[in-house]
Amino acid sequence: FIVYRGRLDLLDSAILLGLYGMYLALLLKMPPEDEEDESIEELPYVARKVLKHGRRGRVIGVIGIFLLGGAILFVCVHPFVGSLQAIGAWFMISGYFFIQWIAPFLSEFPEKVSAFNWARQEGKAKLGLMNFLSSNINQMTMLVAMIPIVYCTAKGDWSAGIVFTGNQKEEVLLTAGQALLCAVLLFNMKFEWWDAVGMFVLWIAQFSALMWETRIGLPEHTIRTWSLYGYFGWSALEVLLALVGVRKWSFPL
Repeated sequence: FIVYRGRLDLLDSAILLGLYGMYLALLLKMPPEDEEDESIEELPYVARKVLKHGRRGRVIGVIGIFLLGGAILFVCVHPFVGSLQAIGAWFMISGYFFIQWIAPFLSEFPEKVSAFNWARQEGKAKLGLMNFLSSNINQMTMLVAMIPIVYCTAKGDWSAGIVFTGNQKEEVLLTAGQALLCAVLLFNMKFEWWDAVGMFVLWIAQFSALMWETRIGLPEHTIRTWSLYGYFGWSALEVLLALVGVRKWSFPL
């Protein structure tokens, strides 16, 4: 719907923040798991120390981590973006597209280290997957909602909206297609190796296409369009297979 409108504004921010608030409310209602103490021991050192200092210590610790992270971003963000633009130019990829798909991977690398550490341990892979999923819920609701707020604050105009170009609409659709496919694949509460390989192939194709598709005679963005068909077509196939009983969904819809 946001792509159809072609803009992102404060109304979208209010709705997305409301969705994130609903998510947090659901989490607060969930009973703690029996193995919670054991799960805490699997966390990185700093998180483990914060969680072991009671409610007050947790609040202070989280605020401290938040402020420290903000200070690091303030110092590092411009050199980081400039470096990515330079690397994109070296690979002859538009800085916009390169940052769109590489910056998240690099900026979330600490999160990936902990997730990969869990994934290599027997019985802990689900912790790594949930680490990514909870992060994506945050990014697709609260993080997106903050963009129009910051934009309107900077312009001093609360009626302003971010108007999308054609390339930006394509990026939003690709991101939405990936999220939809991941959600549908997880409705059976399992993530198989072929699901992972298929999603990775679609991602690497649409990411790398800008470097080679014109060299083989294809119009620019052809592969990205095919990737969109791949994401939404695969999602539709999984839904169809579930309706005819080939796929067994165990997610409590």
